Amino acid sequence: MAVSTAQRSDSAHFTVTPREGGRAYALIWFIQLLAVFSMATVTLGLTIYKNSYDTLESHGVLLLAVAFSLTFIPFSLASPLGGLFADRWGPKKTLLISNTGCLVLLVLSSIFLAAGWLPGWWVWAAVLPAAGCKSIQITGLDAAVPNMLPKRYISRGNGPRMFLTTPTAALAYPAASSLMGSVGMQGLLLITIAILIIAIFASLWVKALDAHQPGWVAPSTPLPFRGAHKRLRAYVRSRRGLITLFVIFGVFNFVVGFAEVSDRAICDGFGSSQNLNIVLGIGAAGMLAASVVIVRRGLPDRPVRWLIINCLIFGIALVFGSSRPEFFVVVLATVLFLGSGAYIMAIIGTLLQTKTEPDLMGRMMGLKQLVVGITYGAGNVVAALCSNFPNNIVPGNQLKSGFWSYLVGTGEGYGRGFAALTMLLGIATVVFVVVVARRPTLRDLDTNLPDVTVEDLAQSQAEPSTVVAGDAGVPDHA
Repeated sequence: MAVSTAQRSDSAHFTVTPREGGRAYALIWFIQLLAVFSMATVTLGLTIYKNSYDTLESHGVLLLAVAFSLTFIPFSLASPLGGLFADRWGPKKTLLISNTGCLVLLVLSSIFLAAGWLPGWWVWAAVLPAAGCKSIQITGLDAAVPNMLPKRYISRGNGPRMFLTTPTAALAYPAASSLMGSVGMQGLLLITIAILIIAIFASLWVKALDAHQPGWVAPSTPLPFRGAHKRLRAYVRSRRGLITLFVIFGVFNFVVGFAEVSDRAICDGFGSSQNLNIVLGIGAAGMLAASVVIVRRGLPDRPVRWLIINCLIFGIALVFGSSRPEFFVVVLATVLFLGSGAYIMAIIGTLLQTKTEPDLMGRMMGLKQLVVGITYGAGNVVAALCSNFPNNIVPGNQLKSGFWSYLVGTGEGYGRGFAALTMLLGIATVVFVVVVARRPTLRDLDTNLPDVTVEDLAQSQAEPSTVVAGDAGVPDHA
């Protein structure tokens, strides 16, 4: 890895102790989580306020699917840019850029609303760039983990990672509905503006966001904007284990995106929307419990084995939750689904952060967000497109007997039809995991790809006989 002893000109080059880095990261993570959740709530509130999704849904399933995919387009397009920002300017400036962008959009929305002029086109003009800012924000936060935490604590830093995506998306709707009923749209905008201002000042105040682990050496020249991802592509292509890891990550996000839509149909088939909120709340509590265990104890040894185990639990939970229209069955399945999801996210994040060279970290995290945007959005879109299929699987208003009744139980026809689709997806997920688990590129990932954190690189320089994976011969500054 070609580096020099020259320091970055855009940030101070200093280190933090594990205790200081851990406290600073916990503070920044919590404030950024509030920012992510409040932005998800207010943007959804804007679409509810102007009936943006209802207008598209009234024109048919295809336009509804397009509506689901709209926010994932800027999210995906902005992810490589967020990775470039993180590698060039560091996580602090990356977070400041994303938070400031969201703040500007909401301040303008608040002014327009106060003036009595908030057209429908402006809602999309605010919501779509906000999705891009979210991608940049999460990329910067992911890139900060190996900077602020020593190697032995990286897995703990990834423990609550799933809270930045799934719960914020799932719980934003009830939060938006509740807050709009109590404080109104303008009040929701002002609350989110205040949270974003706090997030900006926190990023400016926490100096540890500019810190690095002992042994880090800065690039001799700034990372160029043009061609900056060439080396990342070569790095990933030369490491088949990383490709397999991204494939698993993509399937995981696709299934989560599909389940986010199908859960509503399944729960509506045997209860009210309040039941869905209770299911999601209990599921989020289960994921919180799993995240707390990871934060306190870290990940177990042999993370690839535990990745496979949790992926199997993840797929089985889908099958189990679709099997019967009973509240406790769906609740237990949701807890297993989101709890195993917390481990999957933490393991994949930790593997990527320990097996990516430090000066590529931001771009690797940007690639990770690109995979999320494409596959999670695809899951949403496919579920929306499938909204006509349940009636073909289970004709009529009620499923009372027949082949599918043995698999998914009896009950409201549309909900049981969606349960059948979800069960098939769960079975396909389990089969996929079994097939991938037999591939040596995943099974031998730990041995074939050595860790290349700052600590590992410093140790390799002290021990000339140690061979560390290179950068595939493609320099950043070619």
